[in-house]
Amino acid sequence: MHIFTFLLCTALLFPLSYSNQWDSFTSFLTPRSLATHPNGNLYAATPGGLLEYSPARDSFQKISIAEGLEYTDLFTLAIDSTGNIWTGGAYPRGYVQVYHPKQGLLRSITHLDISQIDKIIIGDSTAFALYQGKTGSDTGILEFLIDEDNLPVYRDFYTDFIPGGISEFRDLDLYQDSVFVTTDAGIFSAHYKRDILKFSDSWQTVLGGDSLQQFSPSARTAFTHNSYISFNEGNWQASPLEQEGEVLKVEKYEGQFRVLTTTYFYEHFDQDLKIKVPYPDQDTYLTTFTDFTFMNSVLYLGMENYGIFAMHTTTGNQSLLVPPTITHNDYHALTVTQDGYLAATSNEGNVLVRNGQIVNLMPFPEYNYYPKLSEQSSFINRSIPYKTGVQLPISILEMSNGNLVFTNSGLTPHQTWFPYPALVEININNYTLTNTWDTTHQIIDGIWGVYAGASGHMVVNQLAEDKEGNLWLTNAFCEKNSNVLAVQHADGLDWSHVQIPDETSYRPQTVAFDKRNRSWIGFAYEALEEKLYSDGGIKIFAYHDLKFDDSTDSLWLPLLNPEVLPGNDGHASVWSLVFDKMDFLWILSEKGMRGYTWQVTSDGVTLDPVLKANDGTAIDFLAHLSFVKGNRIKVDSANNKWVVSHHGVWVIQESMEPWPSEAGLHPENSGLLSDIVYDIAFDEDAGLVYFATDKGISVLQIPFAENPEKKEVMYVSPNPFIIPGEENLLIKNLAAGSTLKITTIMGNLMAEIRLPSNQSQAYWDGRDLHGNLVGSAVYIIAAHHPEERNMVSKVAVIRK
Repeated sequence: MHIFTFLLCTALLFPLSYSNQWDSFTSFLTPRSLATHPNGNLYAATPGGLLEYSPARDSFQKISIAEGLEYTDLFTLAIDSTGNIWTGGAYPRGYVQVYHPKQGLLRSITHLDISQIDKIIIGDSTAFALYQGKTGSDTGILEFLIDEDNLPVYRDFYTDFIPGGISEFRDLDLYQDSVFVTTDAGIFSAHYKRDILKFSDSWQTVLGGDSLQQFSPSARTAFTHNSYISFNEGNWQASPLEQEGEVLKVEKYEGQFRVLTTTYFYEHFDQDLKIKVPYPDQDTYLTTFTDFTFMNSVLYLGMENYGIFAMHTTTGNQSLLVPPTITHNDYHALTVTQDGYLAATSNEGNVLVRNGQIVNLMPFPEYNYYPKLSEQSSFINRSIPYKTGVQLPISILEMSNGNLVFTNSGLTPHQTWFPYPALVEININNYTLTNTWDTTHQIIDGIWGVYAGASGHMVVNQLAEDKEGNLWLTNAFCEKNSNVLAVQHADGLDWSHVQIPDETSYRPQTVAFDKRNRSWIGFAYEALEEKLYSDGGIKIFAYHDLKFDDSTDSLWLPLLNPEVLPGNDGHASVWSLVFDKMDFLWILSEKGMRGYTWQVTSDGVTLDPVLKANDGTAIDFLAHLSFVKGNRIKVDSANNKWVVSHHGVWVIQESMEPWPSEAGLHPENSGLLSDIVYDIAFDEDAGLVYFATDKGISVLQIPFAENPEKKEVMYVSPNPFIIPGEENLLIKNLAAGSTLKITTIMGNLMAEIRLPSNQSQAYWDGRDLHGNLVGSAVYIIAAHHPEERNMVSKVAVIRK
């Protein structure tokens, strides 16, 4: 088959850059920076976005991609006098974004080519920020002018302005008309309204030394980890401090110094108020403080992976404030269940999102590092007693019995009260461990003296389901029993195994099944000195039944033309194999990606690339990319091929045209959280695709659902709905007396409308349950009636 149009075609037009097509699941569990707002709410910069806590309502609001943020991994924030929230991005995108709770995202500065913003200080007409650049030596200060709209305009950057150089910037302060910076070379100041800050002559040494961590310019007092140094009668005088941990923040209030370290909060100098990190209960798992602020006599302390500790300083009442969120951002394998639940796994834990509720299923001992249900009421953390592997998991699937099963690679079997498994099964109805598998009964194979010493160390890669519901596991380093594939029968009881075809096939990576249910296995290439351990490429296994005991029916078919594999290299490591809806074979290897038609004869298997030049030479798809282990191809119900890489995502339609363009999906042109993507999963009924990235799980509304309009029965206008505007959203053709629920595409309730028994239409003003305008997104409108059938529709909201 010859196809010439792929590289020259025109892409379909689809506005993926608009946030109303995107949403996300990100972790709001660590408040890295805290600040109080004139509206009476508390705001936190977190790895998942901007977190709002309302003390009056005792509720959280999560502000992320759907609400307009362009980058959600936030490191710091500051709030100006007009209520604008300035945020600084964490590695690797040091974006400055300004958000207002009523108006949304007001400005985003993304062109500075820096990796992180560490701190922001806002003056009356000028603001400064500490930044980290793309290299370790590139650190310094950014200066912004504040325009007539009270928004930042980048002006300049300052680095290497101190003779001898600075390698670490630790604190930044404004006082009167001077800017103060605390560094590993000392504390320096400059008059920013009068002096040119690029000139070293403009900077004066306030105090020298490499141990200074924080500075209070109004009190002329500096802090190290074990002392404070004050300027008194023309001299600097040092006094010891009885505190523990690195000093993170210092504030002066009513003659007292409030000092935060990683493990303690103090009010100096009499230390009437001294708080040690209170969570968890066991000292072995204690978290660390990140930041603090006060509001209405309440002290709020941010904690790593543990939310916000609140203490009323007059009554002594304490509480733990934790939003409903996932524990971390970097999940590595995804699946969507038959009921539409999203499940994800990583070597840090698992999460299940069902009916809008986030349930974290944490292994031991990771469970101990996160909030417990007994400590608060919003964050759900269930303990699943198993040891996680050291390698990234590749697969998670729903079994025929409704349980989840996922790979857990990189462990050696160990006898203890909890298992060290290679494969784990979890019951999602009661959140319990159902089964695990290791080398017991020879189900999982392991290293046994060829690659390394005989240990039984287990490495498993892809887990795939064939058309009969059998689960096939690629078992690398299968040295003891030579079982390259372990197969769990569809009944969930029996196991059988496929023997290694030769002594150069020890690292299977991926498996796929053609329409005749033949198994196609991709291998990694590896040589041990002069011995070939795994020769890469693909091998094809044909069988009659799962006993694999008939040599005439269970045999390995040779690939007759391996030279047509991607990159024209028959021994390159193959990371992913899939068959699409037309039974075309798609191969992704370290040398590239190609699609093939194929033919089986009595001699073996022949491949024919689908993309060729005029002279018949095979051409790779996405030839500019390099692929590594974990990169993969997924096929949706519309026969689109989704190519997942650490450089973004590309979609190849059945016509071989790219979607939405040849550029693919990236954070710069879409709501994708990161270019580093590990896996994707499809919810075909809802028309959603989930992306597991290192910055969270992105969610995209796509036009490829199997029946995208099968439930679109109510009338919704205007659509898209632009807010704020003069008109409300009209929703009609409803059963009188219905209850309308407007939710995000992931089930979070935004608004609820109850119709009287004599009304069959409703109006929505675009505001949530708390009276705030919702963000740009696609929202689900569900109408429920006790006697009539339920109705569902969608509306795209665009917030100006």
